[in-house]
Amino acid sequence: MDYQHTIETLSREVYQRLKLAVELGKDMIRVNCLASDTSPARTTNAALAAEDFERLAECAPETMDEAMKIYVPQKRAPTVEE
Repeated sequence: MDYQHTIETLSREVYQRLKLAVELGKDMIRVNCLASDTSPARTTNAALAAEDFERLAECAPETMDEAMKIYVPQKRAPTVEE
């Protein structure tokens, strides 16, 4: 089966979501389909290998803040209310 069309369609979709998130992020509007895993959750942590979880736990809060600035268009982790 040829998956080329599916890959192209998904790539366009991801690009459009990223573009939307960057554009709306300036107005502090969050597009969760892009980086929904930035909210800490038990299921997210459970998916990590034990050694990765330990390395993540050792990170300073400043390191995690810097990672959010790179990964999330709004440059900060979402709050519970968001």
